[in-house]
Amino acid sequence: MEGMGVAVAEIPTLACHCDEQAREKEARRVRLANLPHEGPGQTPLSFANFKPRAGTEQAQRAAEEYAKGEGPPLLVLAGTFGSGKSHLLEAVGRQMFTGGFSLRFEQSVDLLDKLRASFQDDAAEDFEDLMGMYRNVPVFLLDDLGAEKGTEWAVERLTAILDDRIRNGKRTMLTTNLSHRDMDRLPGYGRLASRIFDQRSGASRLVVLSATDYRLKG
Repeated sequence: MEGMGVAVAEIPTLACHCDEQAREKEARRVRLANLPHEGPGQTPLSFANFKPRAGTEQAQRAAEEYAKGEGPPLLVLAGTFGSGKSHLLEAVGRQMFTGGFSLRFEQSVDLLDKLRASFQDDAAEDFEDLMGMYRNVPVFLLDDLGAEKGTEWAVERLTAILDDRIRNGKRTMLTTNLSHRDMDRLPGYGRLASRIFDQRSGASRLVVLSATDYRLKG
């Protein structure tokens, strides 16, 4: 009987330990996701609060399919400022996160800043660890590619990340305000533009939003 008493007494302790591990694991997944609009007074962007307009229909369908794990591993949404690209990107991230995926959402400008900072001797984050995270996270969502206008070194690192993900078929979705021609003209972006706008290999899908900036009335 004493042995049975010890076993019963240990069960709550083990259960609490497992609950704590589960909470820590979920907290790490939240930090990794880095989804925007999480602060006080901010409204997370989702499919539920996306307002379709003329010129967004195809992109919305593509994003909803991508959030279900359908379609090619690379989805590119291209269009002008305010056309709804970033909203759909975040909506995909939120739906996939809720579905249990581990993912990373990043602004391209922030990504290059983090890579540059991690390359310093006194960096808080290790450069190789950061590169590994961006290369290997199951789903990578990159917003506003081409807005960063980084140094040649930074663009090479960004190209290495996306090139590695595309070659290995990792789920990657990105938005850009640039056309293939515009991106190709940026110093160091030729190879990256070729990868992103590739429509022959079947590894990517490009959707262009023709909607104008929603902030502009009329």
